Amino acid sequence: MSHERPRVFVVDDDPSVLRSLERMFRVLGYEVEGFAQPRKMLEREPWRGPGCVVMDLRMPEFNGLELLQELRRAGWTQPIVFISAHGDMLTVARAMKAGAMDFLPKPFSTEELLAAVERAIARDNLEGP
Repeated sequence: MSHERPRVFVVDDDPSVLRSLERMFRVLGYEVEGFAQPRKMLEREPWRGPGCVVMDLRMPEFNGLELLQELRRAGWTQPIVFISAHGDMLTVARAMKAGAMDFLPKPFSTEELLAAVERAIARDNLEGP
């Protein structure tokens, strides 16, 4: 198990949602990195410590499923929690089949998101990189 503080990576093209989530996770004691553009996350070296990725499903440039595949190709291993206002059953099924750990429809409560992130980080700690 890693002794580093868990890091939450947030990817959302809506600046107000991104800032809000970054602030919330920091207040809760997590290290946070936010990306308004999915490509920026792919430019970063894969994180080797404990953590998870919280990402919007609908974004320009890459949708969340495409970003998930690109992150895996680049060597990212952290569990993915999708958030979306556009989550029909087929999309949710595709996300889970692609390897997402959780899918939260917007609007979601802080408690729901925090519980999903805690489950994802717990899994990441068990499985490791």
